[in-house]
Amino acid sequence: MLEIQHNNPLLQPVVSLISHDFELATQEPRDRTAFLAYLADVIAHMLVHQTDKLFGLMYRLDIDEHKIQMVLAPFHPESPAVGLARLVWERQLERVRTRKIYTSPPVEAEWQF
Repeated sequence: MLEIQHNNPLLQPVVSLISHDFELATQEPRDRTAFLAYLADVIAHMLVHQTDKLFGLMYRLDIDEHKIQMVLAPFHPESPAVGLARLVWERQLERVRTRKIYTSPPVEAEWQF
């Protein structure tokens, strides 16, 4: 997957969405890798102390249940927290890209009600 650097316009919108969803302190991410490491730490804590809240977020974010099960499987090469962080990132990146493609232009003043 393409490494998103600080100057990439997709980094901040994805970080903002995830920070909002996980109630994270606003931060200026250096890059995708650094933010994913931070998110993985948050998710690792949630796996132990806030499991219901974590999986409620996964459901609300519409992350495929099959993908979650694969990441949580004992044979998966990543730790569960890292795998879940990656799934969250990929889902929110997909949302940002979709919004960019399907954003409507502003309504002209004469058409406003």
